[in-house]
Formats: sequence, C-alpha cells, structure tokens
Amino acid sequence: MFKYCLFVSFLIGLWFQTTAQIQINESFTPQQLVQNYFIGGGVTVSNVQFHGALTSTGATCNQIAYFSNGNSTSLGMDAGIVITTGCVGNVAQNGSVFMSTDLTLAGVPELTALAGADTYDGAVLEFDFVPLDNQVSFTYIFGSEEYPEYVCSQYNDVFSFFITGPNPGGGNYNNQNIALIPSTTLPVSINSVNNGTEGTYGTGNCTSLSYSNLYHNNDGSSNQPVFDGFTTPLNAVADVVPCQTYHLKICIADAGDGNYDSGVFLKRNSLSTDAIDLVVSYSSGSAPAGEGCSTATVTATIGNAPTNPVTVNYTIGGNASNADFTQPIPTSITIPAGQTSASFTLNPIIDGLTEGVEYVVFSMPGGCGGFATDTVYIADNSVLSVNAGQDQTLCTTALPATLTATPTGGVPPYSYVWSNGAGNSQTVSVSPSSTTHYVVTVTDACGQSATDVVDVIVIPNPTSDFTLNTPICAGDVVNVQYTGNASASATYNWNFNGATIISGGTGQGPHQITWNTASTYTVSLTVTEGGCSSSPTQHDVLVYDQGSSYCCTMPNPYAGPDKTICGLSTTLEAVNSMAGVWTSVPSTATIQQPTNPHSVVSVPSEGTYLFIWTESTSAFCTNRDTVSITFIQMPIVSAGSGGNVCSHSFTLNGSTNVGVGTWSANPSVGVSFADIHNPVTNVSVQNDGIYTFTWTVDNNGCINSSQNQVSFYEQPVAFAGNDDAVCSLSYNLQGSLTAGVGTWSGTGPGTLSFSGGVNNPLATVTVSNTGQYTLIWNVDNHGCTDADTVVLLLTQTPTSIFTVDTINCSGQSTMVTYTGQASSNSV
Repeated sequence: MFKYCLFVSFLIGLWFQTTAQIQINESFTPQQLVQNYFIGGGVTVSNVQFHGALTSTGATCNQIAYFSNGNSTSLGMDAGIVITTGCVGNVAQNGSVFMSTDLTLAGVPELTALAGADTYDGAVLEFDFVPLDNQVSFTYIFGSEEYPEYVCSQYNDVFSFFITGPNPGGGNYNNQNIALIPSTTLPVSINSVNNGTEGTYGTGNCTSLSYSNLYHNNDGSSNQPVFDGFTTPLNAVADVVPCQTYHLKICIADAGDGNYDSGVFLKRNSLSTDAIDLVVSYSSGSAPAGEGCSTATVTATIGNAPTNPVTVNYTIGGNASNADFTQPIPTSITIPAGQTSASFTLNPIIDGLTEGVEYVVFSMPGGCGGFATDTVYIADNSVLSVNAGQDQTLCTTALPATLTATPTGGVPPYSYVWSNGAGNSQTVSVSPSSTTHYVVTVTDACGQSATDVVDVIVIPNPTSDFTLNTPICAGDVVNVQYTGNASASATYNWNFNGATIISGGTGQGPHQITWNTASTYTVSLTVTEGGCSSSPTQHDVLVYDQGSSYCCTMPNPYAGPDKTICGLSTTLEAVNSMAGVWTSVPSTATIQQPTNPHSVVSVPSEGTYLFIWTESTSAFCTNRDTVSITFIQMPIVSAGSGGNVCSHSFTLNGSTNVGVGTWSANPSVGVSFADIHNPVTNVSVQNDGIYTFTWTVDNNGCINSSQNQVSFYEQPVAFAGNDDAVCSLSYNLQGSLTAGVGTWSGTGPGTLSFSGGVNNPLATVTVSNTGQYTLIWNVDNHGCTDADTVVLLLTQTPTSIFTVDTINCSGQSTMVTYTGQASSNSV
C-alpha cells in the first residue's frame, strides 16, 4: 500500500488541462525533462536514464511528466518535473480525490533496504552531472496519499536523492541521501515531516512530530494537487568538487503493497551551482528551432542571486547571422540583482531558402575546459510530407505487419498518430484480422500536419481439413471429403499413399479410394490459395484383411419407436437382428431383463431416458440403436372422504403428488367451489341432495381422478308452540318445522292421544286427566334433527252435581254428597 522510490511516467502528447489548475504534459522524454526543465546554471548533465512506466515502452500510463501552472494551486511551486508511484496524469486532481494505482511493477532495492519492507511500483530518474562550483542544490516537494492517516505507521512513505562521487571533506559519497530536513540528518518522510499528530492507523512508529511547519494539509480539500498532504518547498544540498563527475539517483516507491500513491515535485531549472552558465532551451521542447514557428531561449544562470547586477559576456560564432532572426543577437546578458538568471529569445524568420540546419554558438570563458558553450540550431520550415510505405499483402500466418512513417520536410521533433489504435510511434506492428486501412498523421514542431495511408491486405490462410471413414476392410471404399475453407479453384496437394483411385483424385473432391492390402495408410493434404498455404492435415486409415474379425457382418438393430408414457414403467420394443443387450442413459433406469428386447424397465423419476439396444458379431462389428422414452408420472390422487352434512357447505380434502387438479360435481347445478384447482377447498350447494365430487388431476397429459359422495340436508328448525293453560282436556297444537318430518310425544299425569296424526304439527292432543303435560315436537330431516317442547296445563271445567239424603227426622243431620268432577281442592 505504500511508497518508496519514485517511478517516472510520461504519456506522449497527452495533456490534462483545466483553468486554474496544475497542467500535466506527458509528451516529453525523460532526457528532455532533465536537460530542459531540471538543469539550471553551473551544471552539465549526461547519461540520463529512467526506470519506470512509460507509455512509449508499452506501459498503460506514465510515471514522469512536466507540470506547470502550480502557482494557481496551493502547491508552492510553479513548474518542473513530477514523478509518482502511480499514473502521473492523476496528479491534476484535487485533494478530495483518491490517487491509488497498483502498476504491478518492481520496487527499488535501495529503498527496500532503507524502509525495512518490500517496495513496489518503483520509479528511478538517474543521471551523471558535472558541477562548475563547489555546491550543488535543487528544490523539491514530497506529497503522498498516506498523509495524514498513516503518520507514525509501518507504511512510512519515503523517497531518496542518492548522490555518488568525490566528497570535498574527504573520501567519496556512496549513495548518500541528500533529501534531509533542513539543519538535520533526518530523511524527509511521512514519519518525519507531518502535521505533528499520530495518524488514525499510526502504531507509534514516529521519527518526529516536530516539523509540522514544513507540512501542508490537503486532505479532502478542493485544492490541487491530488495528494492529501505534502511538504513545503525544501532544498537538497551537497558540497561537491567542481568539474568532477557525480551520479544523482532520484527514487520513490510504494511500501507494503502497490496502493496509495506518492510523488515528488522537482522545481524547474533548480539543479544548479553558483557558477555562471549558458543554457539553451526550445519552445518546442527540443532542438532545432523552426523558422517562423518556434523559438530558442538563451539563459545565463548563476547558482545564487547576486547583490549587484552581473553582466555575462560571450562570443558568437556559427553559420547563422542576425539576418536569420527577427531581432539582432544580443552580445551580452545582464543578470539583475536578486535574480538567478536572465535570458533572451531568438525567433528565426522564414527566409524561403533551403539552407539545411543553421546554428549560433555562444562561448564564454569558464567551465571545466576553459570555455562554457551552448548552441542554438535553426531548421528550414519546409512543407511537411509523410510516406507510410507500400501497401502490404500478407497471409494470416505472416502477421504482424510492420508499418513505418517516414516524414520529409517540416521541423523535428515529429509526433505520430496511427488510426485503428495502431499506436503513436514512428514504427508500429499491426495484426488485423481482415484487410484494414491505416492512416498515419505526422505533426512537426511547428504544428504542420501531413497524412498518408497504407493498406494491410490480409489473406486468410486456407485450411486443409478433410474427413474420411476408417477403419475399412481391404477393397472397401474410403470416402474422402474436403471440409476446409478454400475455394474449388485452390491448389490441392493430396497424398493418398498409393491408394487405388476409384473417383476424383485431384482438386477439392470428393474422392473415393481403396487399398487391397491390410495396413495403416496415411492420407495428407496441403492447400494453397492466393499465395497462402495451409498447414498440412493428415488422417490414418486402418485397413483389415477380408475375413478378419473386423471384416464381419454388421448387425442391424432397431430399438423401437420413441414414445411418451404415463407412469414410471414400460415395456421396451426392440426388433433384434441377433442377440443384444440394453443399456440406459442415465444409468439410473432399472432394466429387468437386459438381454430381452422386450424387457420391462422402470425409472426412479419422470424425465426423458435413452435406451440403447446393442448387437455385436465381433469387437469390430457392433451396431446399436437408441430409443428415447419420456416418462411422465401418473398422478396419485384422492378426493378425500365424503359424508353427510346438515348444511349446504362442505370442505373437500383432496390430494395429489404431481400435476394440476380440477374439481367437478354431479349434479352440478347450484354447486360453487371456493377454488376449483385447490385440492383442499370449500364447496357449497343450493339444494338438498346427494352429490358426487370428482377430483381430476392432469400431469402433462397423464390424467387420474378420484371421487367422493356428500349428502347435503338442511338443518331443520323445530317449534312446538308457546306454553299455555286451558280449561279443557283437549288442545289444538301449534307446532311448525322448516324441513323434514316431525313427531309429537309427551309426558303428564294421564295418557295422550293425537287426532290428525302424530306427525301433524297442528294435531289435537287429548289427555285422560287434568294436569300439566310436556309435549315434545321432534323433527328429522334425513338424520338432521331438532326438537322443541311446549308445556300445557289442561284443566276440566268443574260441575256442581251433588246428592242429599232426604229421609231424616227433625233435628237430625242430613248427608250431602258431591258427585261432580272437580277435585277436592276446588272451591
């Protein structure tokens, strides 16, 4: 996840530009970046090398680029070189964006040793330099996405500037790190320059929390660059021996894994000494300056700003003159007090002459050989043209094709863009699958563009595929059939290996051939069409002697017709020409008699099964036929129990193991199902009666059914009348019923008799004695019953009949006897 040695990237011609933001230009080579944008005065550079991701060498992105417009951001540095452990173009985003790209590149061994952890995505910019004074320095800024969460953690992002060469204090520098906190020996890193607080994921692994004044927090900010934190501008300084050769290695890498990117910014033209030097740079990025389209700038530099103006005198040589420029060539440059450089610009004019490359040489005393010199080169601004080469016709197997664009005229350097994604270099390799038209556009340093086209004509290689029948018996026919993609007009080079040609023999075919002697014969074919040849194809034919076990009578079995059945068992129907045996696919089927052509088979579950009937006369004369049988399980159904119900509603309780069922009724008039397809559902009827219900289930055409019978009768309601008391031994009953037949019965002090019938709700009851009687009205509707009672007090009307003993003497009592029907309690 974390960084240690800087890996440079550059993407040709790609700019990330937005108003008031850092601009990233990936069009320069590492050599151009060092020579034009890092070297200042008093230093000469050679042997520039970069180890890291570059799109020019096939990488997906660059790790090094030129940046500018930094003063419009919070960076604190306007322009220079930026090197990152991820894709450098992502630097031009704000602090609220997360920059993390694992480039799956190797780390830097020196940084791995320094970090004590594996490093990844390493980037190293290194070169030799010769200082012209006794101290060399440059300005830099270090930034990382590890800030601030991983401060004081094991993911201590660090970078180094290693210098190697003579030490004026004695001995030699050997990879001496000069990226140090000012006035200390502490290397600049996440754990030494930070906000002064341990991060969220810190583990107490702090180097220092005392240099927050050198740290700028950008976490979650809308300001650029992308890194969540970065240092203030710092100076790397080394004492050196003038005119000796030194090696500087600038490196950075992720530590722990390849995520959470870091970067280092190198201030433009800041690598310098106090010696005065002349430096030539070009508006196009490299020499020469083109007439009328680009300029050359001559800059006099000094390592430290003087307190008084310094005039730099030089001599002018070369084959160019003042007439070649819009203004005369100055004979000296004055560096103002407080400045480290001064410059003038030469703008070559279009003179219309073909002169070749012209030049102006500036020389002044000093340097390490008596004179410091630099040269301005001028190129004719002629019309640019480009030649993409001749069209190429290639067979598929001859790809890739190499295309080279050759520019003529214009002003170098040139940039190239090929169509169809072929690439952005002068020479590209392409492997189109079909004929493709490529356009190359060349642009020179003056902005002129020219195009040319080239076609890569792809001729598919023919194929030499063919089929034949093997093995055969001696004298039998081999049918050879071409199955490749060539046309009939192609050239077919057949080798039939001494076969007797029955038909065909040349061309595409088909061919019929034979051999009369048992052996193994190889037939081969190569096809040529349109100048392209196929790879050879060959097949062996095995020929047996007549009368051998192979050359036997081939059986002709028939496994029977394909069919679909309801159930999980059936009888096979093979027609055999000889003895055979059954097998099945899948093998889970049970074949009761495998050698019986009419065997019964059963399967564990429904589905389609293949049954193969194989007959054989020898190991070589075996034939088989296959029958496909689809088994559909017959539904196992039940309509459930019926019964008698004293209502017009009933819950049917059917069931099935597969399929979809439907209820029906007989009679069906007035019948209503709550859910006709649900095995358990409610049914209601309008009329009393006996109904037959059928539950019919269909499983993909296999149908089964079951029935039950339900008797529906209305529940009767009996009413015996209201309780009553009458002066009579007879009473007209007032019973009623809603359904069925009623029957009167009763209890009391006497006997009861019913006129009009015991089943008549309005019968008249007569009792033998007065008293209280309870009469019961029982109603039965096909076993559905109800009963009600009525209490009657039946009293006979009394009479006043009595007898008197009329024969008596005066003064004697007389006997009076009551002979009526009233009780003794009557009054």
